[in-house]
Amino acid sequence: MEVFVLLLLVCTGLTAAQYCSSNKIACADKNKCIVPDVICDDDADCDDASDEEEELCRGWVNARCPVKSVLCTRNGEESCVEIPEYCTISNPPCDGDFDKRICSMLEGGRLLQLSNFEPGGNLMRAEKLAGELRKVIPSTISHERCPTMYTLVGDSCVSLSIVSSMTWSEAQVFCDLLDGDLMTFHRDAKSFAAITQHLQTIGAV
Repeated sequence: MEVFVLLLLVCTGLTAAQYCSSNKIACADKNKCIVPDVICDDDADCDDASDEEEELCRGWVNARCPVKSVLCTRNGEESCVEIPEYCTISNPPCDGDFDKRICSMLEGGRLLQLSNFEPGGNLMRAEKLAGELRKVIPSTISHERCPTMYTLVGDSCVSLSIVSSMTWSEAQVFCDLLDGDLMTFHRDAKSFAAITQHLQTIGAV
């Protein structure tokens, strides 16, 4: 496994996923919002084709129910329900062999690799780290123009975290849990300079 040692993890806020309406989900690259109806329809609606990802479609498409539906067993009775409904029905919830990781992904509002939702995997570790971070970061690290846990640096809302070692996908999921995106500085000298100056100002470097 490739491990990146990150002394500083920078998440950017105000992501596209926050602007998707309740009946839509963000593509993995957060550049577009789509309706669940077009997931795994053999036509890529996301620019990154994350709506046609192979592992996702293996769980999304089934032979026992019509397209976009899945078998739900409740109170001893079986019926085909639409996938978003399957994930939200309660008292009692649906029982069946549908991949619950897809429900977690829909709840998160963004298409991601299902491996990020493996029990004990990247998501669980990042979730624990994000929870710890929320406890230890003072509420004074904020800005009126930014979401909770973020402060304004240059033109961007950022959340700065000191971590030990983390894979790239864990870092991405960590930022997702803070409603942000992992910040990169490829060909972005302005943002890099702003972050560096901010760290010098607060005495972090």
